Amino acid sequence: MQSRRRLKLAFVLLMAAGLMGGVALWHSSEPPLNAEERRLIGTWGYAHNRKFPQEFRADGIFINHSVGTHGAFLHWKLRDGRLKLFNIISGNRVPLPTAFYNCVARVPVLSGLFCQQSTVAACYHLQWKGNDEVEFHTTPESDGTNLSFSFTLVRIPAGDSEAIDAGPAKPAP
Repeated sequence: MQSRRRLKLAFVLLMAAGLMGGVALWHSSEPPLNAEERRLIGTWGYAHNRKFPQEFRADGIFINHSVGTHGAFLHWKLRDGRLKLFNIISGNRVPLPTAFYNCVARVPVLSGLFCQQSTVAACYHLQWKGNDEVEFHTTPESDGTNLSFSFTLVRIPAGDSEAIDAGPAKPAP
């Protein structure tokens, strides 16, 4: 009887160790920042009006300080001149990378427990005009419309009080 308990305990501990190893592997699978991404890290403002800074952080968080909700942020990735801004929304379900989710979604029992890790909020093609100026062009997958527009952001130097003091937009009462 006691050996059966030990066997159950060993099984539970082995499963827990496997789960923790899988989670660690999943989180460590994020590649380090590439040269393009390192170049974009920092605080940027619109070329014509730098009061509402856009912040690209090294941890992959994008903060748009002109958004009406305080603390609103997205995640970002930049590869081959294409910038993707995306949400990570999971609710009470476990988020999985798209490749894993597509496999799990085929199993009816599991599909309700998991969700896709992210959804693309916007897509841009970047064209650098120098180290401190970049032009953003919309791509067809940005919003599903045929609207095409572009805008230019310039790097805001650290300590630029005019732009930084504007701070994030406050939520409406």
